[in-house]
Amino acid sequence: MRAFGIGLLLAMLVGCATDADLSNRVDFCCGPPGAPLATYALSMASVPGFLAAPLREELIGALTARGLREAAAHPDALVTLKFAAVYPDSGRPLANDGFADPLSNGGPRKFDATVTLDVRRASDGAEVLRGTLSRRHTESVGEYDHRRARAAIREGFERLLKRLPTA
Repeated sequence: MRAFGIGLLLAMLVGCATDADLSNRVDFCCGPPGAPLATYALSMASVPGFLAAPLREELIGALTARGLREAAAHPDALVTLKFAAVYPDSGRPLANDGFADPLSNGGPRKFDATVTLDVRRASDGAEVLRGTLSRRHTESVGEYDHRRARAAIREGFERLLKRLPTA
């Protein structure tokens, strides 16, 4: 029994150290009844520059897989990504100028990074879906390459969008 407990603990520790250590949660779905969504416009509020490209590309891939396409004019949905980072020991938000790597700001190296996905119907502003992707970061500057996490990010977005009503 003791060997089983040690094995379980080791499995949990190894599992927590992988790039797939990305949690996701749907907070709200699927809004009031309305026309199915086929097109969207994307905005990325407060997403640091070094994260913008990987998050945008993986979200667009997940939206495309659901049958949605980006529209320059008259979209069915307004899709917004928001980024926040909080040091769990202090509860204080991470200062974000939109460009800096959060790990280069000094202070504790452990923080929770959260990306919130919000989908609203463009015609009336009704919320259709809200969900989050989050990850506990414990790396030092330059240790974490977000390109390694692209598969986990895409999978997280796909899980969040699974119940989204599409055309």
